[in-house]
Amino acid sequence: IACASQLRQIGLATQSYADDHDDWLPFDSRTWYIKDKVGGRLDAWLDYRDPSRNMNVFLCPGDQIPMGQRVDSANKIWVVGPKGGGIWAPLSYGINATLCGIPGDVWRTPHRLVQIQMPTRTLLTGDSRSREITNSNSFSFRHKMRANTVLIDGHVENSTPTDVPSYSGGLNQAFWVGGTYY
Repeated sequence: IACASQLRQIGLATQSYADDHDDWLPFDSRTWYIKDKVGGRLDAWLDYRDPSRNMNVFLCPGDQIPMGQRVDSANKIWVVGPKGGGIWAPLSYGINATLCGIPGDVWRTPHRLVQIQMPTRTLLTGDSRSREITNSNSFSFRHKMRANTVLIDGHVENSTPTDVPSYSGGLNQAFWVGGTYY
């Protein structure tokens, strides 16, 4: 329940960001957590320029992966502290990289909310093994073989592995890019 609540807050913060930025979703999974993007809207950010606050918003209470077993830059992020040092902050949620984009990746360009034709079926973020959800293997089914996901319209779903389609076009496009038009 706590995980689903956190994801709902992240979904609302993402919509708030888009409202203030001409419908653009916050792009780049490496900066999605910072104060200028989703993190600041949650009063919880992971930012190299500023002391971090409330980092647990991005950590599922059911995520039991020890820090030493997390892959650098995949499901943890380096956060520089106020006096120069830093810490690794664990992450449990990944952003849909196909929809929100990855800089320099021509196949994953940032999208605007107005481009998404099926917001009730389109993934925004969810339980993940990394900060970028790029395919069905990116999910972490840590809740009794289920993963919490938040869709673009803000509602949270509890998905099984069979609920998450591979990225293969057709109706599966709705889950990954929302039937996007340009």
